[in-house]
Amino acid sequence: MRNKDYQYGWGDPYLDNYWEVLDEINIDGKKWTVRKYDRGLVSIYENLNLRDNPGTNNTKVLAVIRPNGNQLNVETLAMTEEIEQIDGKYDHWIKVKYNGLEGWIFGGYTHVERGGLKYIIPDEEIRFMFGWD
Repeated sequence: MRNKDYQYGWGDPYLDNYWEVLDEINIDGKKWTVRKYDRGLVSIYENLNLRDNPGTNNTKVLAVIRPNGNQLNVETLAMTEEIEQIDGKYDHWIKVKYNGLEGWIFGGYTHVERGGLKYIIPDEEIRFMFGWD
């Protein structure tokens, strides 16, 4: 039960192994820790490469996600623990499901519709709970 009261009415971000490590990917001397992140959907508004692994070096583009000027929602499956900078944006890589394919997109180009946190992950929930910047 994800929404079980924790402290001050907040949910425990580690409940039921929600943020468990699923894999570790090593590419080009960089290690990516892959954690479970099946929280629903992220929205995409611009063309975005769907890659076979996180990162831009030595990864294969599986498809180009093309929202055609509209909002396109894709299902999330996992996320890297590590953050990368691309085009001045700092974010995680997100594993998503799109048109029957599973691959990785850079989170800096994704959005969420609801208010509050972009990602509901332990670091973000704890920061939000205690008002830390």
